[in-house]
Amino acid sequence: MDTTTAPRFVHLHLHSEYSLLDGANRIGPLVQRVRELGMDAVAVTDHGNLHGAVELYFKAAEVGIKPILGIEAYVAPGDRREKAGGGIADGSYHLVLLAENNIGWKNLIKLSSDAFINGFYYRPRMDKSTLSEWSDGLIAINGHLGSSLAHYLLHYAQTNNDAHYESAVREAQWHAQTFGQNERGEPRFFIELQRHDTPEQDRINPLLLRLARDLDLPIVADNDAHFMTAEDHDLHDTLCCISMGRTKDDPGRLRYSKQLYVKSPAEMAELFADLPEAIANTVRIADRCNVELDVSTSHTPIVKVEHEVAKIACRRSPT
Repeated sequence: MDTTTAPRFVHLHLHSEYSLLDGANRIGPLVQRVRELGMDAVAVTDHGNLHGAVELYFKAAEVGIKPILGIEAYVAPGDRREKAGGGIADGSYHLVLLAENNIGWKNLIKLSSDAFINGFYYRPRMDKSTLSEWSDGLIAINGHLGSSLAHYLLHYAQTNNDAHYESAVREAQWHAQTFGQNERGEPRFFIELQRHDTPEQDRINPLLLRLARDLDLPIVADNDAHFMTAEDHDLHDTLCCISMGRTKDDPGRLRYSKQLYVKSPAEMAELFADLPEAIANTVRIADRCNVELDVSTSHTPIVKVEHEVAKIACRRSPT
């Protein structure tokens, strides 16, 4: 497809170096690459943290790219405070959350902080109670292989047991009801589609489309980009080996798809030529995400020390 005629596209599921030992995109070069490819916005959704958000905010602005602040959250299958995984990898499902406005940004901070303080079990975890409490101003995207929807749909694909599909329906309905709509009546929950030569994802994509049709939910395409260009796959593969403590020639280790790079709008449009609305929705979401960080105010917390405590501390100090 001619890059001059390709429809607009925005990466909404992307990992930077702050997805420690899993993301290979450095934010400075990333925003430059996004501009080179003709895109005008980009999201960074690192695993379980917001560490790169401020850096993205300023470096994107320097090159005229809109920064979309987000996270790929870990969501506990039950109560986040229970140190149990429920048979789920890492004890959590994955869910992409994007800040639509400043209220959403503040809620992302609350969710992320609570996930570390109260929900940490292998990973910083949220749960349905915290998502319900702090969902305002957030756009949620669910559907890739680590997600709750994928969990149920993979079981359905393997067993053809309708109970698993009904579980996926209930899960999607919960997300649609929890995140609801914004003040303009626009949906804040989307079914996520990916196409990058992963057999399990290919198996559930038709089921995700069926789910979207059955529940009248919008779909959105992304590429779950972990590295910058196709040539960077080996670099990222080495990074993953360090993370897993494995050698490159280990036949049993996890290997990422070579397609998880920052693709151009033309590449993504060609990949989803049969589903143009999935491409168009990336732009609609990006246009809706407008967060302005207040950098003129000191946000350092004020720590008050009780007078008696201070005196005791002074008496115990070495002379």
